[in-house]
Amino acid sequence: MLGGIGSPMIPSSLKTSLIIPSSSSSHPSKRSSRSLSLSASLPKYPPASKIFIRNLSYSTTESSLIKAFSRFGKILDFELVKDEGTKKSKGYGFIQYPCLDDAILAIEGMDHKNLDGRVVSVEIAKIKRNSFGAYPVASGPPVQPRS
Repeated sequence: MLGGIGSPMIPSSLKTSLIIPSSSSSHPSKRSSRSLSLSASLPKYPPASKIFIRNLSYSTTESSLIKAFSRFGKILDFELVKDEGTKKSKGYGFIQYPCLDDAILAIEGMDHKNLDGRVVSVEIAKIKRNSFGAYPVASGPPVQPRS
């Protein structure tokens, strides 16, 4: 089956792994192949399904955070950010839901609500910026070598 003029449709079974033939040999039986995984470049969950909770009480525990937010959907991952030295909450955390709908329900249900004695703020977590897309760090113009 063709997906356009001269372009084959990729079956759903091959969407996560493609076999790329080596160009060293043109005979099909003598080709070596390597596997290219596309799943490494795709996020596991939609980025907008992760929420950021701020203004948490310093006495908030992981179990109380999970208990408060699990009523909006299945929690796949969570992080209550803690101080390395004291191991106490820094007052913010993250929760990962499987879909955007659950994250929106959690925002609507918990934003500006009381949790462990404090009014919390809940929003969609911002995607981390990696250093690949950032400007290079420089301390000035390049120095010309002295001859």
